[in-house]
Amino acid sequence: MGGDVEVKMVGDPKDGDRDVKLTSMGGDITLVVPNGLSMDIDIEIAYTKNSRKDFDDCKIVSDFKIDEKRTTEWERKKGNSERKYVYGKGSVDGGKNKITIRNNQWKCLFEER
Repeated sequence: MGGDVEVKMVGDPKDGDRDVKLTSMGGDITLVVPNGLSMDIDIEIAYTKNSRKDFDDCKIVSDFKIDEKRTTEWERKKGNSERKYVYGKGSVDGGKNKITIRNNQWKCLFEER
C-alpha cells in the first residue's frame, strides 16, 4: 500500500489499450510514458491533517501541461481523517488513454521519454 512506485511504459504508444492506474498510500509515484502517447490525465494527492510533511511538499511535477488545483479547506470526503487535496487534470494528443494516479502525502512525477 505504501512506498514509492516507479513505472516505465514501453512499446508503441499508439498500439492497444494503454490505460494506467497507479496508487500509493505514502511514497512518490513516478510514471514515464513513451513520446506521443495520447492521454487523459487525472491526478489526486491527499494530504492528511496530522501528517509530519508539509502540504507544500505535495506536488505534481510533469513534462506535460497539467491544470493543478489545491484545496484550502480541510475535507472529510474519504474516511474520518481531515484532508486537503492537490488535483491535476490534463489532456495530451486527444486524450485516448486514461491515466489515473492517486497518492497520499507525497509527489507525482510524470515524464515523457
